[in-house]
Amino acid sequence: MARVVRNSKFRHVFGQAAKKQDCYDNIRITKSAWDSTFCSVNPKFLAIITESAGGGAFLALPLDKIGRIDRDVPLVTGHKAAVLDLAWCPHNDNVIASGSEDCTVKIWQIPDGGLSSNLTQPAVDLVAHQRRVGQVVWHPSALNVLLSAGGDMKIFIWNVGKSIILTTIECHPEVILSVSWNHNGSRIVTSCKDKIFRIINPRNGHVIKSGMGHQGAKPARAIYLRDGRIFSTGFSRMSERQYALWDQDNLGIHLTMEELDSSNGILFPFYDEDTGLIFLCGKGDSTIRYFEYTPEAPYIHYINTYSSSDPQRGMGVMLKRGLNIATCEIARFYKLLNSGLCEVISFTVPRKSELFQEDLYPDTAAEEHAVTADEWIEGKDANPRLVSIRDLHSGVKSQANTSSGGLTLGPGAQQKQEIVFGKSTSQKPSPTSPQNTTQTNANNGGGGNVQHGQHVDNEFLDKLVEEMRRVKIIVKGHERRIKTLEERLSQYEAPSNVKFIRSKFSPSSSLTEIQQKPNNKQYDNILYQLDIINSRLNDFDRRMDDFNYRLKLLEKPSINKQQSRDLMRDFYKILNLPRTATLNQIKKSYRKLAKELHPDKNNNDPKAQERFQDLGAAYEALSDPDKRKIYDKHGEDGLKRQGGDDSFHDPFSSFFGDFFHFGGSRDDGHNQVPRGGDLVVDLYVTLEEVYNGNFIEVVRAKPVAKQTAGSRKCNCRMEMRTTQMGPGRFQMMQEQVCDECPNIKFVTEEMILEIEVEAGVADGYQIPFIAEGEPHIEGEPGDLKFIIRIQKHSRFERKNNDLYTNLTITLQDALNGFDVSFPHLDGHNVTIKREKITWPGARIKKKGEGIPQHDQNNIIGDLYVTIDVDFPKREFNDEQREAIKTLLHQESKNQLYNGL
Repeated sequence: MARVVRNSKFRHVFGQAAKKQDCYDNIRITKSAWDSTFCSVNPKFLAIITESAGGGAFLALPLDKIGRIDRDVPLVTGHKAAVLDLAWCPHNDNVIASGSEDCTVKIWQIPDGGLSSNLTQPAVDLVAHQRRVGQVVWHPSALNVLLSAGGDMKIFIWNVGKSIILTTIECHPEVILSVSWNHNGSRIVTSCKDKIFRIINPRNGHVIKSGMGHQGAKPARAIYLRDGRIFSTGFSRMSERQYALWDQDNLGIHLTMEELDSSNGILFPFYDEDTGLIFLCGKGDSTIRYFEYTPEAPYIHYINTYSSSDPQRGMGVMLKRGLNIATCEIARFYKLLNSGLCEVISFTVPRKSELFQEDLYPDTAAEEHAVTADEWIEGKDANPRLVSIRDLHSGVKSQANTSSGGLTLGPGAQQKQEIVFGKSTSQKPSPTSPQNTTQTNANNGGGGNVQHGQHVDNEFLDKLVEEMRRVKIIVKGHERRIKTLEERLSQYEAPSNVKFIRSKFSPSSSLTEIQQKPNNKQYDNILYQLDIINSRLNDFDRRMDDFNYRLKLLEKPSINKQQSRDLMRDFYKILNLPRTATLNQIKKSYRKLAKELHPDKNNNDPKAQERFQDLGAAYEALSDPDKRKIYDKHGEDGLKRQGGDDSFHDPFSSFFGDFFHFGGSRDDGHNQVPRGGDLVVDLYVTLEEVYNGNFIEVVRAKPVAKQTAGSRKCNCRMEMRTTQMGPGRFQMMQEQVCDECPNIKFVTEEMILEIEVEAGVADGYQIPFIAEGEPHIEGEPGDLKFIIRIQKHSRFERKNNDLYTNLTITLQDALNGFDVSFPHLDGHNVTIKREKITWPGARIKKKGEGIPQHDQNNIIGDLYVTIDVDFPKREFNDEQREAIKTLLHQESKNQLYNGL
């Protein structure tokens, strides 16, 4: 690829990522494998396809709502299957189209300010495709004209306002990979799985030109440039990534073609018609390459590459109308990361002058349309109307900005009512005009039962926010993950073994009050925690070998019924705990179950004694860290072997192994199983979280073993081979024996770990996640350990379970008494009232206002408040001094002593 940088005004363009607090975080970005950007943005809203179960959804967020996004943020949830593509209307910033696996295209109206509740009813529902709709593209200049391409190898051109099909295009023998309009919307170019580019007349569906594109088998994408040439990205026969430029009149021969690299990710081209810049963003890449296009050879000029450390899952680009001209910003990208972060990346041209840079900002496409759908289908073509960026940012209203917009109803050409999505080119209608009538369902954006004039007080909203914070940390927001877990669990265990645990938190009275409010979200569908399901499934693969070993042991006639039952016991199930349970949870559960299952309280139950013994065995094993580690690796039989019970060993192999010190014993073999490394992570928590307790979700990018082609040697061990050399003569030799296992590779997968920060936890406390550390190709994975680190608080200091703070009062309050209240760590007020003189340095004790004890939450420390007295700063005159002496009636007392 040519790396010569020509003289250009864009030569010094550089990209800069915004700070995390200025980005969008905590978004459940879709995990779909469809080749899409998953993101669309305009000057008002940011739309991102999200992960959901039982249907498709996407997020439509106002641009100014930066920071951490709440998990219960309102979504657009009208699709019955996953959403695959999004596109904002170029003629109305409040209208967006979506294509889905449910074979439909839906048009949505998003109100200014964003959604107040989930939007389920679309403004328009377009149904024609027989398979999933993978692409939706708006016409650049015609009002209400939308293109959709589906897996049924068909392209439909829609009049969205009338919900009718203008054109059906059926010339593709295989899946359509990309579609792009030319500058005035008179032609489209498509790329197909058959590797052929086609230029098509969108009004009649006839193929004007066609030609072979990139030779690789992986997907290619093609876009129209402003002058009619076609830019494409694809792969070579050797799977090297390429970009190329084509003449629309001769698609068989490329004007230029360059190879970039050998990565696997599809390159998405983003083209700026105003400046001629082309940005290439590869799926899974951590770079953005940008080039400048000129009509003269060599056509495509490399400028630079923006690099970062995180790979991108999706990408959106801002329209020119939404850029910051004060900083000479010429492009802005919204990069989706696997961690749930949408990172904002700004590309700017460094300029010293603060004046408007006309060479960087030529007139751009306006929000106003040039032709109507009826005019376009009848053959009228028009370039997009242009608007001055200087006027947009200086407050001068163009024709596009002063005309009416939104969802309006007006008479159609075929005696139908037509929904108009966009700015009108006619004069602004009067208030009595039929065009001023709005469609109620679309204008409110599906905002639920919002009524005008209703007032919600700030105190109630504060309660709502606090209760939502408490509830959302225990609500499982990953529906698809839960569904997958349940499906996997049903393959291994009977439904009767599935247990759901309710959270220990219960909605308070203020939450009940919230449910009674007519216009607030209900919490009726809060999902139960699936801790047991998660722990069983995460541990299933790891323990399969050990389980098979126990099954073989059960087939031996020497094992009696009691030993058989003991082998199949699940200590975690007996204690009703997940495998990630802490020692404190194990103790609590044991104390509770010991009272319930005691034989004296269950005289009529013949199995009471047996269950009580199981409970004792479970507690003995899991309360000891060393025994628990052995149990987690090898089960109960591992504990028996560790304790010297060799009744399950193979006597022959044990004898020879121990005799010749070749490690033939199963004990030694288990103790020498290779193990991956442990991961130790500091978890920083606030003192408020330590006081109240909290659940924290952590995204763990974990290498997971996946089967791949071929086989490998595994479980290699040294065994003794005995050969008879003659009568009474034997030869014993040591040889390596390996099993044949399927070949595997490690693939990084994201998983959500829910960490419980228990009330009263101490600094340095370890929270282990067994077998969640680094994997080992031949053995067990290591452990993941979170170390609690308590951040310094601005008002309180913790010492053991007691809290200490200082309170400053005036001299007047110190002498006359005072009554003061201040908020505690959970929001309740602590009141201190004194009616007598308070000395500086006096310490007031508030019993039971400290930190709960970690292992016994009914024991609570105290709060100690040290009083500081603020003496007056002004001087007193002689008369005032005499008055103070008379009032205090104190003799001078000067005493020197060692105050330390």
